[in-house]
Amino acid sequence: MVMAVRKAYLGLILVLILLVGYVSIGRNPSKPPSSSREKPSIFLKIFTDYETNSTINRAINGNHLWDKLDPNPCNGTITTNATVLNQTARENIELFRNLSAREESRRDLIGVLLLNDLREDVGGMIIKKKWALIGLRDDICALNERLRNFDAYKEKALEVYGEPKFSYEDLYNLSMELKAIVSDTYRPFSGSWVVDTRSALLHFLYRGISNGSIPDYLFANYSPEKSAATLKRVYNEIRADPYAEALFGPSLAYLAAWWKYEDMHTTNHEAVDDKYLRLFWAWYNLVRPERFGCG
Repeated sequence: MVMAVRKAYLGLILVLILLVGYVSIGRNPSKPPSSSREKPSIFLKIFTDYETNSTINRAINGNHLWDKLDPNPCNGTITTNATVLNQTARENIELFRNLSAREESRRDLIGVLLLNDLREDVGGMIIKKKWALIGLRDDICALNERLRNFDAYKEKALEVYGEPKFSYEDLYNLSMELKAIVSDTYRPFSGSWVVDTRSALLHFLYRGISNGSIPDYLFANYSPEKSAATLKRVYNEIRADPYAEALFGPSLAYLAAWWKYEDMHTTNHEAVDDKYLRLFWAWYNLVRPERFGCG
C-alpha cells in the first residue's frame, strides 16, 4: 500500500536525519554544517515544537485523542505467540472496518474522528510474516482494547474534549474534495473517505512533495509572506484544539518533516522554503481551516 510504504520510508528518513546531525556535530562541535544558515529558517520560526525527530514522528503517527482517554490500555502480560497475535491483528482490521461503516452511516462525528486517529495503527497490522507481529504486540493489544470498547471511549471523549467546533458535514465535504483530487492514487483503507480524511491529507502532501501533482487552483493568490504568516497562525490554532490537532496536525507535521529534511540537504534554502510554503498554501486552500474553527 502507498501509505504503508510512505510511512516506512519517512521513518527511514528521520533516522537518516539523526545520523547526519550526529556526524556533523562529531566532526566539529564548534562549527555548524556548511549548509546551515546564518539566520533561522522559516521552518524553525514556525515549528518551534519540533526540536527532535521523535517529536515530529509522534506528531505524524501518534494517537492524539486516545492518549488522554486511555494512556495505558494494555495491563498485564501480553502474549508473544505469533499465531494469536496474527488472529488479533486480523480481528482489529475487521473491527475497524465494521466500526467505520457504522459510524459513517450514523454520521457520528466523534466516532469518525476517533477512528481517523487510529487509521495509521490499523494499517500497520497488515504484515504477511507472523513473526514480525511480535514487535507490534503492544500496539495490537491496545488497538484491540480500544476497538472492542469503542462506544465507552466515545462517551469519555465527549466528557474530556466536549463537542467539536465543526460538524459532520464539514468533515464530509472536505473528504469529498480530497477524493476528487487523490482517488487515482489513494484508496481508503477503512472503505470510508470520511474515516480516512487524516490519512488522505497525508497522501495529498505526499503527492505534492514527490511529483507536484496538486491542482493549480489551490495555489491561487500565493505569496511566501502571506503563506508563512498564515501557517504560523493556523498551526498554533490547530494545536490549541484537540479535535483539530488530531485531524490536521499529522499532515502539518509531515510537511515539517520533509521541509526539515530537504532544508538540511541543500544550499538553496530559499527554494526549499518556497516549495513548502506553496504546499502549505495548497493544503490551506483545500482544508479551509476556518470552517473547522481554526484560522
